[in-house]
Amino acid sequence: MNENAEPSTRPESGPSPTSDPAFNWRDGAKRLLVCNPFFLGSAALLLFGINRLSADPNFFGDETRNLLFNFFALQFYEVLVVAAAIVLSRRRVWYDSALLVVLENGLVLVPFMLISQATLMSGGLSSTLALAGGLVAVGRFASVRRWFPEFNLPPRALLLGVIILAANVALPRIFRPLMEIDVENWRGPNLIAWYAVLPSLAAGANLLRRPLRHGGLNPERPWLPLFNYALWIAGSAVHVWCVAHICNLPFALPWLAPLALVAAWTMVNRLPDCLPVRSPCWEGALLLLTLGAPLLAFAESRLFVLLCALNSAAYLVLCFTGRGQVRVMAKHLAMAALALIMAGLPQEWARLWMPEFTRDHANVLAGTVYFVLLALRSARPEAGLFGALAVAVDAGWLARESAPHVAIQAGAMFLLMHSLRWRDAQYSGARFLRRFVAAIWTLDALAWTRDAGWLEAGVTGGAATLTLVMWGLAWWRRGEPGPRVVLVAAGMTMLSGPGNWFVQHASTGLISVVGSFVLFAAGIAVAWTRHRWERGSESTPKR
Repeated sequence: MNENAEPSTRPESGPSPTSDPAFNWRDGAKRLLVCNPFFLGSAALLLFGINRLSADPNFFGDETRNLLFNFFALQFYEVLVVAAAIVLSRRRVWYDSALLVVLENGLVLVPFMLISQATLMSGGLSSTLALAGGLVAVGRFASVRRWFPEFNLPPRALLLGVIILAANVALPRIFRPLMEIDVENWRGPNLIAWYAVLPSLAAGANLLRRPLRHGGLNPERPWLPLFNYALWIAGSAVHVWCVAHICNLPFALPWLAPLALVAAWTMVNRLPDCLPVRSPCWEGALLLLTLGAPLLAFAESRLFVLLCALNSAAYLVLCFTGRGQVRVMAKHLAMAALALIMAGLPQEWARLWMPEFTRDHANVLAGTVYFVLLALRSARPEAGLFGALAVAVDAGWLARESAPHVAIQAGAMFLLMHSLRWRDAQYSGARFLRRFVAAIWTLDALAWTRDAGWLEAGVTGGAATLTLVMWGLAWWRRGEPGPRVVLVAAGMTMLSGPGNWFVQHASTGLISVVGSFVLFAAGIAVAWTRHRWERGSESTPKR
């Protein structure tokens, strides 16, 4: 190399930092060709064409010939797809060959939807086509297994696929005898298919073998068996919907809820199939999907409550078996699931104890349940105050005739019981908040029970009794009595109703007698505690 050569003064090739490079159409076309959208476009055009020919009375003029043409066109196309995949795999064109096999997995159940329509024409024809279609499908997958061994299609996935294929082959033969009598006869079996059969088949994905490694060639991706299984389940669901459409049953969104819930939990369980290392972000996102899946059945209250209850049980299991962030999130999701149960509570159930119960009541109750559970998970005064506000709003909403008093009684009772867990030394203002709420609780009870009605006395007495029980349990658990202000407030609240009645109905002499016993009890209390307060006064230096 000539070290004495002068540096070149020619400008470097390429765009300057300040100039905007023009779009390179050649690079864009290459990127598009890498994905090879032509296969997907070809399949989409085929399905569109078959759909239009099925509705065209001028194509063959005969429904049977039209059906046979569409069926054999699909079978020929699928055989062509598998043959092309095998040939491309021999040339080591891995991406395109794998894409073609995935495309075949998406199309494999489409012919059986046509067979379901054929059952309206001829039972013998539909049986023949179903048997032929099943045998050809098995042959195609056997060919992939034999001549394209690099594609990740394990034997267990094939066995589960055969079960799904058999269910789709049998479906036309099951519904024809029922609908020949009356199409309404399919309403019950249709719900069984959506609520039990399809979710059970979807849960079969959890039986697939776990991947031993990640990476590899395109046909060897560890998530391919799970993805192909999802295509089979999606095709089966469309097949069941087609049968319902033939029977003039309008599609209902709640039908999808059980299948969506099973699919969401399967994705949570099989996340390692797609990621070499578990990601807390992905786990959290999939857990949120499990919480949202039952919302599809919100219009069907019983189904919605059942699915939310199953979610709650699963979240509780994760609370004990999960790791780190998953365990923390599962606790919140369990509370949210309980709140959703309250929101979707069937009105006929709730009206057994509240005749005027409406969906608005359910929504308010759901919010209260969630915020109360959040408050119970924390010993902070702020959490207790937040939960008390939620309880007060809900109680006031449910008891609108006496809303202010019921709200105060319920909210104060909850806050005082929650305050039994507070550590006053750690939170400034905790003692003041407890005393202030105790005073409001007692004064409201005295004002509300002034007329001494059974309802007022029952509510205040019941709230005070429950508070006293919780105070006693807290004493038993910790080995030391709780805040005395709670004990005093509960006692005064409990006596507010009887006290108001006594003052209004008793004579002056009887009041004087009772007052004497009260003063006597106060004297005993002073004498019993003299050693405490006298010791404090003696220790004070005299001036």
